[in-house]
Amino acid sequence: MNAVSCRTCGHPAICTDAFCEACGNPLLTATAARAEQVSGSAAAVSDIGLRRERNEDAFALSSSADRASVVVCDGVASTPSAGSAAALTARTSLATLTAGLASGVRSPVELAALMRSSLSLAHTVVSELSRSDAPGILVDPADPRDGSPSTTCVAAVAVGTTVLVTGIGDSRAYWVPAGGQEQLLTVDDTEPGAVLAPQPTSAGRSTVLTRHLTRWVGADDPGGPQRVNLLEVASPGVLVLCTDGLWQYFDRPGDLAALIGPQPVERDDGLAVARRLVAGALAAGGGDNITAAVLALGPPTPADGS
Repeated sequence: MNAVSCRTCGHPAICTDAFCEACGNPLLTATAARAEQVSGSAAAVSDIGLRRERNEDAFALSSSADRASVVVCDGVASTPSAGSAAALTARTSLATLTAGLASGVRSPVELAALMRSSLSLAHTVVSELSRSDAPGILVDPADPRDGSPSTTCVAAVAVGTTVLVTGIGDSRAYWVPAGGQEQLLTVDDTEPGAVLAPQPTSAGRSTVLTRHLTRWVGADDPGGPQRVNLLEVASPGVLVLCTDGLWQYFDRPGDLAALIGPQPVERDDGLAVARRLVAGALAAGGGDNITAAVLALGPPTPADGS
């Protein structure tokens, strides 16, 4: 079982631990109504949105000079303790990915195997949330929702200019080259639902079609092949990982690129871009939790010593 560290005291812990053995503080907490984080060239922002009672999205990220790992999760709103499922998946996946990169995993084949194992482990530990004998019970007994906790997940690793992404559910990854149109890197695990009456928003957009998930991270996931996609970065741009609270308002070609703008994103500007994406979703209606993670990437320049 992969290890994590307590954010309060730094003591090592196990991904499924609910509390730190050293200081007693919770290891798995709900995402705040507004959360932001920067790690190297990666940044993320999560917002509760305008119509939800709790923020059940989660993210985790780690970035150094030559490698990065980013995970974004969206707790399935119809399941109990969905926020715990999202937080546990994000934490577990990131711990697996960063440990693999630290051990020297570099080739695309090795990275793809690492990504699959990270979500496999997340599936195992989230499935334990629904068991009455799970360590440090995290399912809220007062939660009226039925079923087992579950979440969607999208994850990415970058080593130099090699990027791999994978996802389960309908959280997405996009590559947005500077001055170009975004490219969707993931495939939704969904099927169409009912057509809804259009809801006008301040941005003139609305979502009129519901979607039913066909896969998720959780005990009752029906299973299936795990897709991993490879991207070789040849020009500056940003990798965007997001929940449907963002992309449902900006799913037409060019929408995300227009929000980001045509200029290359500097490696220390990711937080400003993530904030801009979340602000755009709020202005467009903000009907769900909104999370956007941004990783600025590009080929080495002469200034980098290459």
